[in-house]
Amino acid sequence: MRVVSIGDLVLDYYYNNGKLLGVNGGMSSHNIIANLAHFGLKTATFGVCGNDTSGDVAINSLKDLGVDINNIDKLDNVSTRCFHINMSDGKFTSKKRCPLCNKKHWYDDSKIDREKVLKKIQKDDILVLDNLNEINRFIMVKTNNKIMLDLGQYYELENYSDKQIKDIFKRHFEIINLNERVEKYLQKRFSNLNFLNATLIIITRGVKGADFIYKNKMIHKELEPAQEKDANGAGDAFFATIIYEYLQNNFDIDKLGKYFSAMSNEATLKDKQYGWIIFGIDDKTHNIEGSNYCFNNDFNDIKKQISDNTTDNVSFLEIYPLIYQGSRLIMFQVPAAIGTPMNW
Repeated sequence: MRVVSIGDLVLDYYYNNGKLLGVNGGMSSHNIIANLAHFGLKTATFGVCGNDTSGDVAINSLKDLGVDINNIDKLDNVSTRCFHINMSDGKFTSKKRCPLCNKKHWYDDSKIDREKVLKKIQKDDILVLDNLNEINRFIMVKTNNKIMLDLGQYYELENYSDKQIKDIFKRHFEIINLNERVEKYLQKRFSNLNFLNATLIIITRGVKGADFIYKNKMIHKELEPAQEKDANGAGDAFFATIIYEYLQNNFDIDKLGKYFSAMSNEATLKDKQYGWIIFGIDDKTHNIEGSNYCFNNDFNDIKKQISDNTTDNVSFLEIYPLIYQGSRLIMFQVPAAIGTPMNW
């Protein structure tokens, strides 16, 4: 499994009162991927940039964090997109023109080759998108991959009819991350957000915290008191953290069902009453790594989903969460198949 970002690379320039402080790779989806690479996840970027120094810096900022950059194309006769962020008197401003020379290195239409990207996407890739442009919509239609959508602006939606927008969101998303601006725009246009088809919807509210809508239940989370030093990039880091925790806690139920079936049949072949599936131990090294899966220890829904899809509606005998050597493990007790093979 890889977590993949798709889009044109951007080089961000950072200033303090007009004085250049440094440069780094930018664009929300790529920034999210960079944060996920820091967490140790396998990541990759499908992108393009100019065959120039700015492109080299943007690529290396990803490479240095362990992101797979082998699918980034460097194009001749194209200047890498550059964005300028200036902090002055405690306030941030951002624009496409350099505050020092007033030059603009930016092209409007994406240079991504959508057919090329489509051929390189693997079936178990998780896609991180930060807009709903024509290329991303094409990829959404042509793939069945899980998608994490970070929707921080709505200007593209203004060009779509109500029907087109609702058609876009008929496609299931794992997570949709909105800010208050996008929320207000959608509510003004559609009166509610019920048409958003996602397992988890997040609405960030700045210093007021965030709302989490999971399986039609809303939870508001206040921010813990802290001194803000630099809010730049905080949204991307926040969403990356949510994605990481979500992936740690949401093991594919179909994969778990297949494990259940295989273990049940294996227990019968070995003349055992039951077998075990254990989360939190590395399959290859057998090192104890721990698991955050179903951290609230409420396994009733998991047992029901297994029962609903197995031979004779059989499910786990029991599921045991435990702490071993300081790490949380989960032990799934699987009954041996009786009479007929266990199917999922």
